[in-house]
Amino acid sequence: MDNLLSMNCYSVFILAGDFNHLNTKFLSTDFGFHQLVTTATHSNNLIDKMFVGHPDIYQCTVIKSLCKTKHMAVIMSPINSGPTFTTTARRKVSVFDLREPYIDKLRHAIGTYDWNDVFCDADDIDTVYSNFLNVIHSLIAVCVPKKTVAVGPRDPDFVTLWLRFF
Repeated sequence: MDNLLSMNCYSVFILAGDFNHLNTKFLSTDFGFHQLVTTATHSNNLIDKMFVGHPDIYQCTVIKSLCKTKHMAVIMSPINSGPTFTTTARRKVSVFDLREPYIDKLRHAIGTYDWNDVFCDADDIDTVYSNFLNVIHSLIAVCVPKKTVAVGPRDPDFVTLWLRFF
């Protein structure tokens, strides 16, 4: 571990697993790792742990596992990367249907669109860019179906928004 840390001082190291009864205090004292899991993960014991060298960029949340196990699931994610699974409310998210027929329809619409109106005020790049974005957004709205799905704190990460589309 000393070798790895000295050769890769700017790297991010993550050590995670079921540590059962192993005394892991040496990871903090000898190597400066921080243990992020603070909630019991198996009965009343904290045995599933995540150690990181940079605790300022990661967070952990413990939730009930979908698998038949006595262990809780531990989700680790970068801080400020999205939902942290600590809320109890469901939220609604819009998802585009990105299957091939709809993308082909969008390609065709973009390819056959008369772009002359977009570049009518070519002296002002901000206006041209704004016009371009408006056209692209309207073509997407016409060509690619969108569905609103509900996402809640108990939904596992592997069930993506795309899977909820169907």
